[in-house]
Amino acid sequence: GTAAERAALSGNTLGSIAQTSWKELDRVTLGSAGADLDTGTFTAKDNLMILAHLIPSTNMACDLTFNADSGSNYAKRRSNNGGSDSTSTSDSLVDLRYNSNEDTFIVINIRNIASKEKLCLAHLTTTTSGANSPNRAEVAFKWANTSDQITRVKFNKGSFTNYASGSELIVLGCDDDEADSGTNFWQELSNTTTTVAANNINSGTITAKKWLMVDCHIIPTTNDSNTNIVVNSDTAQGNYSMRRSYDGGNESTYAGSNPTGSSNGMYTGFGENRTNLLMNTMIANVSGKEKLMFWHMSHANDGATNEPHRTEAVGKWHTTSGQITNFKILAGTGSHIGANSRMRVWGSD
Repeated sequence: GTAAERAALSGNTLGSIAQTSWKELDRVTLGSAGADLDTGTFTAKDNLMILAHLIPSTNMACDLTFNADSGSNYAKRRSNNGGSDSTSTSDSLVDLRYNSNEDTFIVINIRNIASKEKLCLAHLTTTTSGANSPNRAEVAFKWANTSDQITRVKFNKGSFTNYASGSELIVLGCDDDEADSGTNFWQELSNTTTTVAANNINSGTITAKKWLMVDCHIIPTTNDSNTNIVVNSDTAQGNYSMRRSYDGGNESTYAGSNPTGSSNGMYTGFGENRTNLLMNTMIANVSGKEKLMFWHMSHANDGATNEPHRTEAVGKWHTTSGQITNFKILAGTGSHIGANSRMRVWGSD
């Protein structure tokens, strides 16, 4: 339910709000280094979302399998940092590692129908600490099983040392006709709509959560409309690093820097006049770690003769203490975020 719906239902039970979205099916959090991240068996769902924050103890693998299947039943296509695709087939696992010694944040979406091969789409970002541009990868892969749904997920540490304490794997699920029971994993924390043109749109103060998801629909004014991410009112460019690709090319990196100025936070990668911008951001908001995030944007001018542009980016806020409790999209200059722009933030621990 929305914030308004919850307010209207004040005093009622949580069950009064529709619970028909993503539910947590299983979770593994390491209390000490050394183990694989293995969910064991969970309830099958038509749609799965996997969240993983993998921390190297020294070095680690990111070897993914489903249902303890280590046969030659996996195939993938991958691009690292916007580079040329690589492919592999008849694999015994899906290797999602970028570098074995980098913190890794992964989100995977899966269609999980028993009679169909399981198609999976993964986005991941990795980093070592400090003012360095994160790495990114896009991986399309499949489990070539047509008789079972996925009911177990495992990240193997392989022959590397191990995952560090605090590494976490979460599996979310939702049926196509998800029952109104249980508790939705993603809870709305903020819902903001601008009423006049302004130099930013922001969440206001939100409850600190380990996982954040942010959707923005921005309607720029007709002026130059560079946009930047600012969290917790920290506009210092030296506290952010990012990498972005524009229309599948022009891979640019900014390590503790921002092309739009020294007091504008982290560049989103959108730097031209447009009349519409849609942006989705996923964030691993873990206290004690740098805040890793990736975002995808579609932006275009009105009319069927104007093709959309796309931006794919990863970034991080270098701060390791505390958590993000405010998320803002800031215009590079002036009041260039128009009226009726909207931001919604969801979170969960």
